[in-house]
Amino acid sequence: YFLGVRFRNMGHSPTFWLGDRVVITDLSAASLEIFADSLYIKQNGASLRCMPSPGGNVSSAAVAVLLDNGNLVVRDQGNSSLVLWQSFDYPSDALLPGARLGLDKDTGKNVSLTFKSFSHNGSLSVDANRRNGFVLTTDGHANRGTFPAWMVSSQDNGSSLLLSHTEGPNSTEFLQFHLGQVSLMRYSEPDHAANGTGGWVARWSFPSDCKSGGFFCGDFGACTGSGKCGCVDGFTPSYPIEWGLGYFANGCSRSIPLSCESGGQTEHDDSFAPLDKLQGLPYNAQDEVAGTDEDCRAACRRKCYCIAYSYGHGCKLW
Repeated sequence: YFLGVRFRNMGHSPTFWLGDRVVITDLSAASLEIFADSLYIKQNGASLRCMPSPGGNVSSAAVAVLLDNGNLVVRDQGNSSLVLWQSFDYPSDALLPGARLGLDKDTGKNVSLTFKSFSHNGSLSVDANRRNGFVLTTDGHANRGTFPAWMVSSQDNGSSLLLSHTEGPNSTEFLQFHLGQVSLMRYSEPDHAANGTGGWVARWSFPSDCKSGGFFCGDFGACTGSGKCGCVDGFTPSYPIEWGLGYFANGCSRSIPLSCESGGQTEHDDSFAPLDKLQGLPYNAQDEVAGTDEDCRAACRRKCYCIAYSYGHGCKLW
C-alpha cells in the first residue's frame, strides 16, 4: 500500500496525488501522523516521511486536512489561510477541478502532469505563448493543443490554467493525462431508469482519436481504421483491463514468445510479418550497421531482444 488521494466508491479512479514511496506493509498497524510541518507514516515503530518538506514558518502546530475538493493541505493550526504544503502542487497524472496547471506566481510552483516508466515518459504542461494552450510530450516528441474556454480559466497572463468546476450537482469531473492524450473525464451516477447507464466517460479529448496525429498506442500498437488503438498481428494487449479503459502505455505483447537459444540468439524458425502503410515508426530504435534488408533482418535474428526491424533510412532494431 501507498498513501495517496483518489475518489472513493466511484468505480475506477486515478490517483490524484501519490506520497513519497513509503511502502505500507501492514495497513491495520499503520498510522498517519504529522510532526513539525510534514506528514509521516508510522509503522513497526518507525516513522517515514511521505511528502516533501514545505520549509515554511508556522506560528503554532501544523495540521493536515483533506478538503472537500480533494486537496490535501498542511496548514498552520492557528491561521488556516497559511498553507504550508498542498497536494494540488504535486499531482500525478490527473487534475481535479480548482487545481492549477502551470506556474503559480505566489508559490513559485510550476505544475505539470507527468508519466514515467521504464521505457516511456511524457508530460502535460502549459504553453504560455498561446491562450489556453498546452503541450503534450511523449518520449521527447511534442504535440500542441488548446483547451476549450469553458474548461479552463487563464491565470497570471496565461502562465497558468485553472481547471473549472463541473456543471450539475450529480456529476464529477477531472482532467486525465494518458501518455499521448489528455481527456476531461466525467462521472455520472448510474441511471437505473436508463438501463443503468453512467460511470466514467470522456467529455473532451485531445487528440480526439489516434488518426489525429501525436496519439500513442503503445509498443506494437497501431491505429485502426475506426480511429481506435489495436495490436498488430501476432500481439495482444499487455494488460487487457488497462487497454479497455483507454490506457495504452504498456502497449502490446507477443502472443507467442520468440524462441531463444541459450547463446542469446533467436532460432531460425522465427519469421517476420511485414507491416506497411505506417505513418511513423516506434520510438527508441537501436541503429544497426547493415548494407541490405537481408543484413538488417539477420542482425535482428542474432539478438534475442530484437522483435522487429526496419530497413529504409538505415537499419533500425526494436
